[in-house]
Amino acid sequence: MKKGLLYTLLGLSLLGASCSDSFLDEDPSNKLGVEGSIKTVIQAQYAIDGVYDQMSSQEYWGNNYISNFDVMADDMRASESGRLDDYYRYTFYTESSDAAMWTRPYRALKNAVSLLDVIDDVEAEGDDAIADKNDIKGQALALRALIHFDLVRTFGKPYTHGDAATALGVPIVTTKVNFDEKPARNTVEEVYTQVIKDFEDAIALLSSDPNTGRINKLAAKALLAKVYLYKGDMTNALAYAEEVLSEPAGAAIMAREDYVSEWGNPKMSEALFELVNSSEDNPGLESVGYLSDPDGYGQFVATDDFIKKLTDSEYDIRGKLLAEDELSTEDKPRMGRVMKYPGNGGPSYTTNIRIIRTSEVYLIAAEAALASDKNKAASYLNAIITRAYPKEDIIIKDEDTEEDIILFDYPSDVPTVTPASVDLASILYERSLELVAEGHRFHDLVRNNITIQRGDDYWGNSYKDIEMTDHKIIQPIPRIELDANTNMVQNPGYES
Repeated sequence: MKKGLLYTLLGLSLLGASCSDSFLDEDPSNKLGVEGSIKTVIQAQYAIDGVYDQMSSQEYWGNNYISNFDVMADDMRASESGRLDDYYRYTFYTESSDAAMWTRPYRALKNAVSLLDVIDDVEAEGDDAIADKNDIKGQALALRALIHFDLVRTFGKPYTHGDAATALGVPIVTTKVNFDEKPARNTVEEVYTQVIKDFEDAIALLSSDPNTGRINKLAAKALLAKVYLYKGDMTNALAYAEEVLSEPAGAAIMAREDYVSEWGNPKMSEALFELVNSSEDNPGLESVGYLSDPDGYGQFVATDDFIKKLTDSEYDIRGKLLAEDELSTEDKPRMGRVMKYPGNGGPSYTTNIRIIRTSEVYLIAAEAALASDKNKAASYLNAIITRAYPKEDIIIKDEDTEEDIILFDYPSDVPTVTPASVDLASILYERSLELVAEGHRFHDLVRNNITIQRGDDYWGNSYKDIEMTDHKIIQPIPRIELDANTNMVQNPGYES
């Protein structure tokens, strides 16, 4: 039996072990949202936890929204035919695309919408309870915004490519969809407008307190800066990025000496929003961590060109994140595993997923400032560059002459930029080094209208280079949705 998400999933019948199972039967926190049984703040907290749980699934941020996109670009690749093959070689079509990239975010969205439908009626006595209730509502609004943003940049035309007022995005869902409704796609501009409004409304309600695994006010501002960057609104992108960086908690990036170990911490010091995984609750063997682990599937590895790019600078600490990958042999070691998913003291699939961190906000600020203030652009970019390098000379003694040999001369060997030299290429280069294997590179190239060029280790039969006119830079609407919803229009190029 075919099941479409907006028609079937949001209409309450879907995606269980059988066609008769309701998704709401899978988790008590989800069940609360539809049966109207959210009466207390504690129950509302259970309900919002259900949204985070959906977002951490391997079908969403736990894997697909990172690995699928990264292997479509030039820094990461699939090691062999397997789980990432279709996306690496661009051999996905209407019938063969990963339907979960559409269905899982909408499942999470359904839970957020269900909670927002009833949150205003939740009982809250006393200032603390009222504050908690407002914070939960703010989280639900922020997650609703983030999910719509993820969907529109996956299935809609990039805003910066033009025609946002007419180009089809995704259906906006802000209230519970009835079983017989068949929502049509909103325009890209309409979706961005809703995303921005939801984030703004969320910021007014959210707590400023750090809250591991959940969105707070600072994280929402950082994500809104990112939305404006993708929209090409650099004035607002810079304004929100600078608001985050002006806060002591937002301005702190992790220290160079802790850079490698931080990725295995259950709470990264610079993570503004991370989805928590543990030994008891994680995406399992289909996670991005297990996919990058040579002791797991070992299919998510860095390209030859990226390995060279990162290791060309011997003293860049980020090079220490590279480890032997699935393709490595005793005779020819290959350092293509990016150790951003080492596990939180356990298997690789227990690693937290960092949705946004302070380093990215510096890079957003640098790019957003480029057209208006190159002094700022250089300053923000240099904050990330200088963190990667030693802050003192590295000197050894020549064994024969006893003279000092300077291996690294600080600060002249730190590849900083100046207001005269900073440009989009230098910012994207640094984004590549800093954000590799986190799901950014494909979107960075696409939103800037830059041809994707893969290196000589690309093993596909076609799509070594991807022009921005190619229809496959936008994902197809899955067949299950097209069959279930007669108002759903497919993206251009996928009709046949």
